[in-house]
This record gives sequence, structure tokens and C-alpha cells, in this order.
Amino acid sequence: MIATVLVGVLLLLVVPSRQLMELERSTTAELHSMAAAFAVSAELAFEQQKLQSLGNLSQLIRSDERQLIAAVLIETEQGEEVLAEFPANANIISKLGSYPEDYISVSAPLLLDELEGRVVIVSTRDALLARMQLLSAPIYFAFLVIILIQLILYRMLSRNVVQPIVSASALADRLGTEDYGRSLTQIERADEIGILMASLRRLRTKLRLQRRQNHRLMNSLEEKVEQRTQELTKALDSKDKFLAAISHELRTPLHSIIASLDLLGTSDTLSAEQDQRYVRLARRGSVALMHLINELLDFQKLAQRDVELYPRREQLSELVAESLETAAILFEESNIRFVSTLDIPDETWVQVDGQRLSQVLFNLISNARKFTHEGSVDVSVRCIANHNDHIHVQFSISDTGIGMDEDTVQRIGEAFFQSAAGLNRKYSGTGLGISIVNKILTAMNSELAIESELGVGSTFGFELRLTRLRTQEDVSNPFVSTSLWREDGAEDLNLDAAEGTIYSVLYVEDSETNQQVMAALLERFPVTLTIAASALQGYEHIKNERFDVIFTDIQMPDYSGVDLNNWFKANPGMNDHTRIYACTANVTKEARDHYEALGFSGVLVKPLTLSDLQSFFAAFEHRSPA
Repeated sequence: MIATVLVGVLLLLVVPSRQLMELERSTTAELHSMAAAFAVSAELAFEQQKLQSLGNLSQLIRSDERQLIAAVLIETEQGEEVLAEFPANANIISKLGSYPEDYISVSAPLLLDELEGRVVIVSTRDALLARMQLLSAPIYFAFLVIILIQLILYRMLSRNVVQPIVSASALADRLGTEDYGRSLTQIERADEIGILMASLRRLRTKLRLQRRQNHRLMNSLEEKVEQRTQELTKALDSKDKFLAAISHELRTPLHSIIASLDLLGTSDTLSAEQDQRYVRLARRGSVALMHLINELLDFQKLAQRDVELYPRREQLSELVAESLETAAILFEESNIRFVSTLDIPDETWVQVDGQRLSQVLFNLISNARKFTHEGSVDVSVRCIANHNDHIHVQFSISDTGIGMDEDTVQRIGEAFFQSAAGLNRKYSGTGLGISIVNKILTAMNSELAIESELGVGSTFGFELRLTRLRTQEDVSNPFVSTSLWREDGAEDLNLDAAEGTIYSVLYVEDSETNQQVMAALLERFPVTLTIAASALQGYEHIKNERFDVIFTDIQMPDYSGVDLNNWFKANPGMNDHTRIYACTANVTKEARDHYEALGFSGVLVKPLTLSDLQSFFAAFEHRSPA
């Protein structure tokens, strides 16, 4: 209403003045037209000497509602004189001279033969204001009607809408402060207000019930929070124990490696037998350390996603034999007998992820060795079904160790189980091995079966149904080394595969230690080695020398191995048919796919062994030129 009144007052102040100005302009225009018409009529009357026609003009003036005054004025030597005036005796000259602001006057020229003059028509402003009031009356009336209607609407809205809403708001405030006891006025209405009040009543009832439930839930939550706090405390304690165990597990093989190398490097009086003994100790520590690192990396990766298998053609009996030979290192200088039985037809080629299968065998044998103090660890691998398209193989690892009770058998697949239990204080290990084995076997559509008797020993077994291949042809990507923890002795290597061929090798590596290690490894092979300490140095060699194969590290300062590969692909210089291989410790599938997409011929995975290089050059010799 206040807004309406303000707008109305503004309109009453602005509109009438604007309307008055427009009415005055319109009236002036009409008077001009009338004056011009009177001037023409007066000229005709004087020319025809029919002055009685001027009476018609007088009649027209008298009938006009605007109270007009008309006069015919002529010019004389003494000034203007009234020749005729309508109505008579109007004294138009004196009025215009004394009160010009009270009148609206217009004139039109009058041209006679011997006289000059003009016709003047005057309208009083009082008549204009009276006309204005007559026009404004409907506006005032409409405004009053609007005010009256708003008063009526306000009263109705206040009684029927505002007051109930205020009451509902007050009730909502009380409900917000959990004041449910005050009674609520019953309003029986079918409109929206009635629906709102009914909803508030139902809400009050529900809130009462909810408050009771919340009290019960809060008591339950307090119990659960206490329980979770205890579980979190246990988890933190398990984490601390696990970190302590990992620290111990890392330092133990490092100690044997460092100590053995110190003894070899600082003593001139060691016998050949002692030299071999210390080399075996360092080698065993290296295998254990790499195995531990791989367990941690595998668990971190498998905690985020499932195992990804990379099946390839493998000669099954050779693959298993190599895995068992590697595991035999764990039993060197031990009173525990390691007995392996391998019953698989020779020249049996299958499609399998050899790295993962070897990892499963090594983990299970390592686990059996750890918990066996005397007696033996027996491994049996035998074919239980041999068909044209597939072969069914059974793997069994038995020990005469401490055994397990039923509860331990149920929990042994849990991550960190040993690390969190008292066993880890007596037995080394991360407690991740069996968990990783279970994930790998699940990906291979198999599962681990466990039989154990406390104080007697345990048997771990699984079966694999492998697709059988008839030939060795098209072995998938033999240039990618997948041996992450395999460590074969140099004395067992057969380097005849590369005899008769001398390869020119360029090795690009910024680490001086890695340069020396690669140089020492390649001394065992018929190669000529060129070493470059950066990608730029390597590219200078490529432009000016001819090589059979190029190995490049990936992560190097300034420019990476990827940069070198790009330069090489754009301008190979003298090496049009030379193959370039990434040599890196990044072994994820994404990394390998990325390097393949960039144009690398393959990937060699650090750390490299003599066995890895032997396999590489043996396969490289049979590769046709690109």
C-alpha cells in the first residue's frame, strides 16, 4: 500500500502538469486555426461589405465552452484600435495589457485594401483549468478505488494468509529448538494454508519419534566409535610393526651383500672356495632383496587393481625348471633338503604368463623354506591331463615345517597377516606373499589349496589348465626382459648362441655405476661396446658410426631416452636398420605400451642379468633386418 500511495502521489504530481501542458498546446493550436478562419471571414465581409456575416462569428464565439473573446484590431497612427469585438465590450486590449498571464491569446494577420490589422482570439486560463479538472476527475477516482481494493485485499490476506503463516513460522522455530510440547491450533482448511498446517502437525509427530531414535542411534554410535577407535589403534600398531619388519627385511639382505663385497674387496688372502662362498652369499642376498622389493611393488599395484596377465609362448618344462633352479638358491648352505619332481612332457609349448607363474612358485617355496627348520621341502609339478589343445598341470609344495592351526589357515591369505601377528617377531617376511599368490592364481582361473597340521607341516597346491601350442614359432616379443628376480649363475650360462657374430652396441646411460655394470656384463658376449653419458652424446655417435643395436636409459638429465628415440627416428644417420631398445626399471604395462607407441623395438628391464642378455642376443641373432 505504501508503494501504491507513493506511486499514486508521483503520478498525481506529474501526470496533471504534463496533461495541462498538452491541453494548453492543443488549445493554442485550435485557437490559431480559429483565428486564421476568422481573419479570412473578416476579409471577405469587409470586401463584400456584408458586415452582418460577422454576427455569425459572434454567435460561434458565444457558443464555445472555453469562454473565448475575439476582436478585429486595425493599425492607426495612435496604435491598435478595436474595429470589432465579440462579445461586445469585452475590453480585450485592456485585459491583455493588465493580466496577460491569465489568458491564452493567438492572432492572425488581417489584410484589407486600405487597412492593416489582425484578428485576435483569447481564451481564459480559468477555462483551461476547469477543463483540466474535468479530465483529471476519473484519474482521482480510479486511484481511490485502487486504494480501497488494496485495503480490502490486505485485510483478507492478513486474516487468511499472513497470520496463519506467522503461526506456522513460530511453530517451525519451536520444532527447530526441539520444543514439541506446545499445542498447535487446529485449522481446518482445504487450501494451501490448511495443507501446510497439517504437514507441520505431522512433522512434529515424526520429529518426536526421530528424537527417540536419534538418542538410541547416538548411544549405538558411541559404542561403534569406541570400537573403531580400538580397531584404528590396532591398525596403527600393525603399520608400525609392518614398517619395522620391512626395515629389518631390507637391511638383512643388504647386510649380506655389503659384507660379502667388503670381504671380497679388502682381502688378498681369500681362497677360491671362499671367493665363491662370498659371491654366493651376495647373490643370495640380492635375490632376497629383489624378491622383497617386488612383493612390495606388486602389493601396492594389486591393491589398486586386479592382476594383469601377459601370456606368451613358453616351453613349460624349461620355464618350471628355471624357476626351481632359482628357488634352489634359498637352500644353499642349509640343512633343509630341497627335492623337486618334474613330470611334464618335453617340448610342451603353452600360452602362459611365465613371469607370474615363476613368481607364484618362488613365493610358495620361499614361504615353505622360512617355516621349515629341519626335514625337507618337496616340490612336485606333474601333468595330470594332456590333450591336443590344452594341458592340465598340478603344482604341489610340501614342507615338514611348523604347520598351522585352522584359524591361521583361514587367515593366511590376508595382507600383512604375519606382520601383524606374533609370528613375524620370530620369522622374517612381509606377510604379503600368499596374498599376492592368491591374486595371481585368481587371474589364472585357479585357486590355492592349503592343507596343514600344526607341528607336522603344510602343503600348498594349485592346478592350471593351459592352452597348448604345437610349435615354437612366433614367440611373442622375446626382446622384453621380464625377469625381475631371477638370478642365474654366470657359470651356468651358455653363450654359444652368439658365437661367430660380433655385434656393435651403443649404450646410452648417465649413471657411471650402470655404465660399469653394463660394460662388465657385455664382456661375456661377443660385442664391441660404445658408451655415451647423455642423449646428445649418443646421438652424435649415431650420426657418425654404425651400430647393430642401441640400448638407452629413459630418465636422464637435460634430454631423455625418449628424446633420443625421436631424434633417431627423424634422422637415423648411418643406422637405417638399427634397432633401439628402452632400458628402464619402469615395467608397468602402460609404460611398455607407451614405449612401443613411441617406436622402440622393445624394453629391457633393469636390473639386467647375464641370463637376460643371453636370451636377448640369442633371439636377436634370429631376427630378420627391419
